[in-house]
Amino acid sequence: MNIEKIRNDNEKISERYGEWNDCGVRSLANGCHIPYPQAHNIIKKLGRKQGRGTPKFDQLMRTICDRLYYPKLDETNSLPKTIGQFCKVYKKGRYILYTYGHALAVVDGVPQDWTNIKSRHRIIQFGKIKDEAIRMTNETYEKLKREI
Repeated sequence: MNIEKIRNDNEKISERYGEWNDCGVRSLANGCHIPYPQAHNIIKKLGRKQGRGTPKFDQLMRTICDRLYYPKLDETNSLPKTIGQFCKVYKKGRYILYTYGHALAVVDGVPQDWTNIKSRHRIIQFGKIKDEAIRMTNETYEKLKREI
């Protein structure tokens, strides 16, 4: 399935849910290639309320990412500091980026939300999504369905 179609479908579903401030949900869905309702349920279990941001987003990132990176703002660090720089350097793979007040997935060097590929938003934290994260999210979803 086309990643752009998935992203567009997730946006439509988010609107049907009457959601806003759901960038954490969208970043999980788009980054792990899972349906929006599944990502929504996983993050709801972390304590997210309708229309509010995602609490414990660091905890979520630690669970699904190999390692977390924190770009420093000084010039000695070689890690990318903005979304635009990140997209130029990391052209393969699935990542979740956290900027001030926003989270997004980047898949194969392309931001998977409204953020422009040349964006100068500063990255606070990012991580490469583990290959097993998709399996983990599917297992989590199955467990959630049994609990509900």
